Amino acid sequence: MFDPLPLAVEEKILWQGRPAPRAYTFRNWRHAVFGLVLMLPCLFWQIVGIELAATGAPAWVAWLPLPFNLGCLYLAFGQLLIARLEWEQVLYAVSDRTIYERRGFFRSQLRSLPLAAVTNVRQKRLGPNLATIRIDGEEGQTLHFSAIEHPELLLRLFPNVAAGHNSQKTT
Repeated sequence: MFDPLPLAVEEKILWQGRPAPRAYTFRNWRHAVFGLVLMLPCLFWQIVGIELAATGAPAWVAWLPLPFNLGCLYLAFGQLLIARLEWEQVLYAVSDRTIYERRGFFRSQLRSLPLAAVTNVRQKRLGPNLATIRIDGEEGQTLHFSAIEHPELLLRLFPNVAAGHNSQKTT
């Protein structure tokens, strides 16, 4: 399912995890609601366009709302389906030297950040035992660990950040 991580000699995995499936899939639920609400006027526009084209208006009147309807379908359902399919490829890992983030839909991409380069760790609580963790590194590199269950297990691996040497923000 996953390609092995490119670990160095004697590098050990300290923590690894995957996002909670429902929380990861529905993390952009507001987009889906917006797509459903926008779909009603777009479908009305499509029906009116078809009726106008049938009564003698130019054919482009029927075709004009089609891209808007496709966009609404993507917002309402497509992005949720893609997020669920992408979930299969998502893996987060922290070793004693490097932080790894693997994600992607068609081809998974592996991003990494040296543990020594971590400058900031932020968490956004999504529930009592659920959070999204943002790890900032030097040179502006950022890793997002979305919808992690029991984030305290991950956060304890960053004692310098939690001790106040760097900033840790909780929202």
